[in-house]
Amino acid sequence: MAEPPREPSLSIEQRRALALLASIPHGIIEDLLVLNHEVDRAAIAGLVQEGLATAGARSSRPPIARRSTWSASGSPMRAGGPS
Repeated sequence: MAEPPREPSLSIEQRRALALLASIPHGIIEDLLVLNHEVDRAAIAGLVQEGLATAGARSSRPPIARRSTWSASGSPMRAGGPS
């Protein structure tokens, strides 16, 4: 008999981060999550490891810096912006 899929055990911090990501349709820059919303980088990494969040890359205009953009898995990210 096959085992049912394992449900991820999320911390309160991860649940808060996931709810925030889900409320922002086009994702958010990691620095804003950490600095403005006080989300721990380890919480973000845990969401990615569980497959609940994805990371993409965007370039600013003019291309001075590349930033990681995060979103809930329901909003896939790809280089250049959300799909």
